[in-house]
Amino acid sequence: MTEALQVMTSEKAHEREQRIISLAIRHANITWQLGKEIYEGIQEKCFIALGYQTPQEWILDPNGIGRYVGKSVAYRDRALYEKFVIELGIPQEELEQYDPVKLEKILPLITPENKDDMIGLLDNSRQDLEESLAELKGRKTPKQERFENGFQGGAFKLVPVNPGCEKIVTFGQRKSMGWVRCEVFPDGEKSFMVWIEG
Repeated sequence: MTEALQVMTSEKAHEREQRIISLAIRHANITWQLGKEIYEGIQEKCFIALGYQTPQEWILDPNGIGRYVGKSVAYRDRALYEKFVIELGIPQEELEQYDPVKLEKILPLITPENKDDMIGLLDNSRQDLEESLAELKGRKTPKQERFENGFQGGAFKLVPVNPGCEKIVTFGQRKSMGWVRCEVFPDGEKSFMVWIEG
């Protein structure tokens, strides 16, 4: 009886996982459909036919689009569609596999010349993507900023350590309310920094 219950639970878990994946794919698809409709609506000036003076007024109307779509989502989805599909010519079907939040992060940096490299960065985690983009912009990475802001947010400097070690180590540490993630990474030649996320 117990084995049958475990198999059934496993099957149900797999079904749930498939439903979540399906919803995530549909969500990504909706991002592009919404972006396309808003972009084309602005290009065709349908807001004028509806009695609005500006596209912003049309998008933000609480009795229309604004009631169902937040301003930031509407602007983001339109900007993503315009940049990636219209300007860069990347097929919408290809873009649906990527997290819209990650696409938004590369939006200001992507060009026709670097689009393959930038799209390649999307396979990284959000945190790794932010680190790569900070380096491309010649800025401090989020980890460096957290460290330089003092011990705020859980950053601690460890001194001295093995100066020859360049490896990033991730480990868990037990705390009274659960596990926290700790990352140790190099900060110059003779010291390391640890970032603790609680």
